[in-house]
Amino acid sequence: MDTRTSSTAIEDKSGNNRKDPTWKYVHLLKPPNTNDLVCNFCNKVTKGEIYRAKQHLAGRHHNVTMCKRCPTHVREEIQDYMLKKVTAKDFDKTSFPDFEDVERMGDDEDEDEIGANIEVP
Repeated sequence: MDTRTSSTAIEDKSGNNRKDPTWKYVHLLKPPNTNDLVCNFCNKVTKGEIYRAKQHLAGRHHNVTMCKRCPTHVREEIQDYMLKKVTAKDFDKTSFPDFEDVERMGDDEDEDEIGANIEVP
């Protein structure tokens, strides 16, 4: 690994900047094909790009076999990263204004009073 890269951004040989920490623990089977990845711990080939490799290392998903050779600290790092991604995507209700005080069209109390003053011949 290049000494210029940080733990949050991994740079591969093609110059791509990869922020997912899973890239530290997998490598491409046949570069530049990013669909097939090989686990650095057990050499299992996962198809489905980084998403499936991440599930393999995290070990919490029913559609991928868990890596039995993955160290605990790596598994926890991947699980934490996945949790942060889900949390960031969650809908934050507190970021939107409260619309309880806004009247909907047709809910004006004054409308009823105006209509009541019109005489019909």
